[in-house]
Amino acid sequence: GISRISNGSMGDIRQNGPFKLFGPQGMRIGSAARPAANVTVYLDHDDCEAAGAADGCLDDGRLVSYAGAVHVHGVAKTPWSVLTADCDACATLRVAECAGWAAGDRIAVAPTGHRAEHYAEAIASEDPQRNFLAAERVVRAVTDPRRVEGATAAGGDCVVELETPLDLLHRGAPLHGVPTHAEVLNLDRSVTITGPPIHWRDEARPILGGQGITTVQVGGGLMKMEHARVDNCGRVALGEYCVHLHLVGECEACVVRGIAVERALNKAITVHGTHGATVERNVVYDVRGAGIYIEDGNELRNTIAHNAILCPSLSHKSQIGRLTPAEPPTGRTATGHRCALKGVPSHSDSDYDEQSGIYLLSPTNDVIGNHVVGMENAFYVNHQGGRSYGIGAAYGRVCILSSPFGTVSGNVFHNNAGFGFY
Repeated sequence: GISRISNGSMGDIRQNGPFKLFGPQGMRIGSAARPAANVTVYLDHDDCEAAGAADGCLDDGRLVSYAGAVHVHGVAKTPWSVLTADCDACATLRVAECAGWAAGDRIAVAPTGHRAEHYAEAIASEDPQRNFLAAERVVRAVTDPRRVEGATAAGGDCVVELETPLDLLHRGAPLHGVPTHAEVLNLDRSVTITGPPIHWRDEARPILGGQGITTVQVGGGLMKMEHARVDNCGRVALGEYCVHLHLVGECEACVVRGIAVERALNKAITVHGTHGATVERNVVYDVRGAGIYIEDGNELRNTIAHNAILCPSLSHKSQIGRLTPAEPPTGRTATGHRCALKGVPSHSDSDYDEQSGIYLLSPTNDVIGNHVVGMENAFYVNHQGGRSYGIGAAYGRVCILSSPFGTVSGNVFHNNAGFGFY
């Protein structure tokens, strides 16, 4: 069947059971030529670990396309930008780009160490956690000199006024000659796929995960998701991710572009048994576990480009200077382990032991121009722990130690706890 929201329209879909799509039509929300605005897809689900949960409870809250087609096209906007000038507890940001940004948008500004000018200072100050804190704010007004006749700004930059000032110094000018530009993520989109707040296993310890919504393209067909927001998503179960290309095979038409994933767990975007797909210019914020995940080891020629992945505070499981992680780990802000997840045991490397912004088994993919901030590790290509011959459906069919790397260039990793490249 088909679920369709007309191009450029307002509307919503509320689904109280599993949302299953079959056939070539599938689901269409907007189009590239006429994107949709003010659309919400709400996938309702109860807490399936609560007493009295109904049989089949875990089928609810899932959007599944079985070899069909999912087309989601929100209104295009700059997904993320960077500061072009320092902001020292200011209420006016200068950023490189801001197409489509508007009053009321929510943003997240990456940390750059506050006043620390080198690593040793950042981890040894009186309150080192604040050196690694992102800032969330609401936009009051935007001036884009490239779109407003007669408007000017230094160097042609966008001017973004905030409802409340930042608390700390976020750098946008060179530090000791090194370009230092805090990332600014725009978290709002004109199409939202969401559900109820995550049903946490233990609200005091979100590191243990919980149950949110999931979206998946399965066994062929295609998914083209552009300029949408997916939140309250992910579950502690194998394959239950926020946005998931699952055993799609060759799919150069598969595109995940310009989306925002927030308030999530167990991966933001997963490419699994899929080849030639494009994952670009997305923002991943406040996600527990790996941000972008290439799963089995046989995935080839996918492009992971110009994504921004940001943790609200530093995710680290070991003592670093005066940064002391809480024990037992909670995963709460400024306690260490912030974006770690003690979830699926077989995914402990990507989600907990070596939690990573971008995690791959197969190196034969292009990783270009991505920014990763606040993670245990930024970029991890795992050739350890018995995975040399792949896992899952790829096991015994690949030798990832002999697989060539794709193009890896132009990536920026800062304010992470462990490795940049691992």
